Amino acid sequence: VVSNFWLYYLSGKRAEGCFTCEFERLILQSKEGKFPLSPIKILSQMHSIGSHLGYGKEEDAHEFL
Repeated sequence: VVSNFWLYYLSGKRAEGCFTCEFERLILQSKEGKFPLSPIKILSQMHSIGSHLGYGKEEDAHEFL
């Protein structure tokens, strides 16, 4: 995941639906502090991150990664 992020980052491309790209956008928006934050684009892609992940289910960090 990290290597894919850096490849996207260094190329200047930002793919729609890319988890790491969206996470980067969310972090940058939080640093600006101008708008309320919403992780909806990340949450809507949970099924593509892991089919066992779902809304309202608790997961350990190592299972998420």
